[in-house]
Parts: sequence; C-alpha cells; structure tokens
Amino acid sequence: MWAKLQRAMSRLRWLFLFPVAGCQLVLGFEDHELGPSGSGGSGGAGGSTTTTSSTTVSGSTGSQMTGGGGQAPAVTFGMAEQIGASLGPLTDLAVDGSKVYALSPSSDALLVFSEGQSAPTVVLPGLTSPRGLVFDGGQLYTTATNGTACQLIATSTSANDSVVISEASATNCYVAVGAEGAKQAASKGAEVRSEAGAGDGTLIGKAYDGSEVPAVIVSGGQYFWVDTLSGELLRSDGDTVQPQHNPPGNQVDTVATMSGPVDLVARAGQVFVVGESGVGSVPATETSGQFSTLTTGAENPRGISADATHVYWADGPSVRAVEVGAEGAQPSILYQGSETPNDTFSRGDAVFFTTQSGKLFRIVKTIE
Repeated sequence: MWAKLQRAMSRLRWLFLFPVAGCQLVLGFEDHELGPSGSGGSGGAGGSTTTTSSTTVSGSTGSQMTGGGGQAPAVTFGMAEQIGASLGPLTDLAVDGSKVYALSPSSDALLVFSEGQSAPTVVLPGLTSPRGLVFDGGQLYTTATNGTACQLIATSTSANDSVVISEASATNCYVAVGAEGAKQAASKGAEVRSEAGAGDGTLIGKAYDGSEVPAVIVSGGQYFWVDTLSGELLRSDGDTVQPQHNPPGNQVDTVATMSGPVDLVARAGQVFVVGESGVGSVPATETSGQFSTLTTGAENPRGISADATHVYWADGPSVRAVEVGAEGAQPSILYQGSETPNDTFSRGDAVFFTTQSGKLFRIVKTIE
C-alpha cells in the first residue's frame, strides 16, 4: 500500500511541476508498440484556437490487463496541433508514414501534406465530387465522377499517375470505398460493388429499400459494410448477388446489428462500428452475433479509425476516443473547439483529423 501511495505522490509532484493543460491522460491496456500500425474507415498552417480539457480516465476491462499483475501503461494524448490547411473543406483522410493524404472536394483534388510542410501538394486533380479514401499497398483508392460515369480510381503514391478500376452510370454515385490487396469495392446508392467484372463491376450486396450503404471496407479477404436502415453489419466473400434477390442478397451474412451505423473499421480480427447508439465491436468471423458496446457516447459520429489501444471518431465539434476493450465507458474528448472534424486516422503514434474549414490537425500520442 505504501509503495502505491509513493508512486501516486510522485506522479502528482510531476504534474505540479510540469502542467499538462491541453493534454489528456488515458490509461490503456494494450501492447506498447507504436508505429504505422493504426488504420482509418473516407494552404499554410496558422495559429488555430483549440481547446482540449485535461481528463484522466480509468482503465476498463480486466481482460486487457498486462500479464503477471503488472501495471498497465499510460497513454497520453497531446493537444491538437494544426499542421496544414487548404481552401475549402478537407474530408476523407489516409496516412502513409510522414505523408498525410486528404480529399478536397471544393478543389476537385486529392492532396498530400508532408509533415513539416504546411502547404499541400496536389496528387490527383480533376476529381469531381470525390468520396472515400483508402491507402493500401502503395496505392490510394478513391471515387469520383467525370460527369457521365462514377469512377473507382487507384493512384500510386510513388508516381503521379492513376487508373480507373471500374465505371458505373452517373446516378447515385459512389459514397465510400474499401481496398485490400487485389480486392476493392465501393458503395453506390443502395448497392455494394466489387471491382471484378466489366463496366459496373460485380454486385455483391444490396441495401434495404429506402436505405443506403455509407461505408464499406475490405479486411481479411472479405467485404464488410453497414446498412443505415436495418442497422446491420454485413459480410460477403465477394459472390455475385442477383438483382432479383431480396436485400442484402444471397451469400451475404449478417455479422451483428446496431442502431444507425454510419462508419466502420477493422483491426486485429475485430470490426468496430460507430453509429447513433455508440461504438461497438464484434469478431469479423461472427454470424448473427451481438456487438460489445465500448461506449454509448456518440451523438453525431463519422470518420472512425483504430489502433492497438483506442478507437477514434469525429463527433460534432469534437474528436473522441475509447479503449478498444472498454465496456460501456465514457469516451475521452481529444479535441473540442471551434472546428468541425470530418475524418480521423490513427498512425499509432499520432491521431490526425480533417475539418470542415479545410484544416489538418495532429494529436501526438505517447505510451509510458
């Protein structure tokens, strides 16, 4: 008991000598390794007014405790720092090492910000109404329209070139994209289509009448998406769905169901979904299962991402986080300010987010 009190007093003295206003301390219970192991779901830097309250959140589930009864590592998030800006909103986000990619719909372009350089460079111009952004295997995938067709596009990060993977009629164009290895897919209105096949690609899933598919990912060689109306997280091996079949289609499995899902991300065999009822997780192999509720603290969520310790999402004027193994926990507020975040992406050692005003922010993450 005396040893624990000494450690507590030591930490209090440290906080007194070195204030951490603007930082948020969260006790984590996952592995210590940082690096480019996180994942995301889609002008010059200036001084930005940012408010982030100091908060300490207790660790959650016992199953995440370190072996041998050891003390769990402390995860510290710094204050949100603006590192770039562009004209008009920045939406979907992807990160590859020190390069941060973002879609700029008002500029009809895919931009790249190099850390240390506040002004972006145009990677891919001429993207009308771009939606969705994924980085995988040295390629960036996004969608756009050329006025007559909806396009699923791939571009190399090492060369300024691009290729149209598939095209579909310019009606209810693509809203989300997923990619892994040789497999890509995009959602278009009430449909999910893979890249395989000519023209419109292959229909692999359908939303229910009056619903839509706001997000799709590819993970472990399988396709996952959410249906806003039914609340289902759905999975497919990529088998063709016949147009006459009822939603979600033959050969499509329901993994789990939650209220009003809007975005999803997969990591380490788990699928995390954020929606109006909060953040849930479920094994990717589950069928007709149930979500484990990490938190119910989601109000206007979008832009989910995850790493080894936390799940992140944009929510109104805030960026929130919850531990990957939490059970009904209150989310941590990593950013709360005048900006409206659009998307998040965790690199493992930092969390990035874009805003509606066209700014790019970084929150440094450290593990003690």
